[in-house]
Amino acid sequence: MADMVPLVKECSAEHGVNHEDVKNAKSTDHIQEMGSCMMGCIYKKIHVIDDKGLFDVEKSKENYIKYFANESDKKFITDLIHTCEKVNKETVSDGDKGCDRGKLLNECMMPLQKQFFPMR
Repeated sequence: MADMVPLVKECSAEHGVNHEDVKNAKSTDHIQEMGSCMMGCIYKKIHVIDDKGLFDVEKSKENYIKYFANESDKKFITDLIHTCEKVNKETVSDGDKGCDRGKLLNECMMPLQKQFFPMR
């Protein structure tokens, strides 16, 4: 996941989020406090949200599954992605920017991820 650092830095600069904001959000599990556009930016850069501002299910599976060797873990991630596909049916106010969709995606994924990745 070290490949995420440059993307986080890029999006931070674009959206006025400083290093302390990122560090605090990560340590307190309040990622949404960085702002939905910050997360939307990251999701777009890793192709989880496409150029139309939609959650890209197939690209997300491709991105995330590669980090897991265990088949049951891969199934969990695949199920999580499919569960959150519903965010594409939600109305957003920012068109293709991905800010609103990024927020919806976080709201969907975070509770489910906590079951799999308990906070330290």
